[in-house]
Formats: sequence, structure tokens, C-alpha cells
Amino acid sequence: MKAKSVTDINQSMELSGFLSLENADFGWVTFSDGSTRLLPIDDADLHNGVEFVPAWSLSALLDEVPDMIDGPNGETYILNMTKEGTHYDLWYDGYDEEDPIEVSSQEEMVDVCVKLLIELHKKELI
Repeated sequence: MKAKSVTDINQSMELSGFLSLENADFGWVTFSDGSTRLLPIDDADLHNGVEFVPAWSLSALLDEVPDMIDGPNGETYILNMTKEGTHYDLWYDGYDEEDPIEVSSQEEMVDVCVKLLIELHKKELI
């Protein structure tokens, strides 16, 4: 099975509400015949669609994930990542033991990054 390398259309719509659109490197384009295709951001066909939703590759998502965040008392927390087989963990070590920022999943790394970015946004850290 090929690894997922870009956000799906639902993830893309959610992320477009708070991520910089300048860093999106793909786009979901809906055409007048109702078909939807994922195209690179510089593809000329992007302009032929009736609807455009920006999308992010894994590389672009990782650029959006901060490597450090500031805690409520001015502490700095560093991003940690582990991978064991198909299991991924992303977390900020020591951030609020009662309300940690941690994503652990058997899913694709793209999905884990999306979940982490949504969590950071909810906590108003990005």
C-alpha cells in the first residue's frame, strides 16, 4: 500500500481555515463536470476549475508544525517524534501534564500531522 502523501479534501478544508495558504503545495480542484482532482499548485488546470481547496503535502505539513512552543508560564517545549513500525507519536515533552499536546496513531504521518496542527490551533498555539 502506498503511503498517503497529501491531505485529503476534508482535512484540506479544515486546515485552510487557519494555516497559511502560501505553504499549500497542492490543490483539490472541482471541475464543471463534477469531477475533483488533486493537482500541484503550479498546474495550469487549477484555473479551469469551479472550486479550489488548498492541500498540503507531508513536507508542507511538517513545515507548519512548530518545533518549539511556549507554555503558559513562558516555558519552551520541544517537539518530539517517534515511529515504531506503523505507529507514530508526536508530542511536546512536558507540556501541561493534565492537558498534554500529544498525538499517537497507527495512521499515516499526514493524518498525525493534521491532528497535531488542529490540536495546536484549538489551544491557540498557532
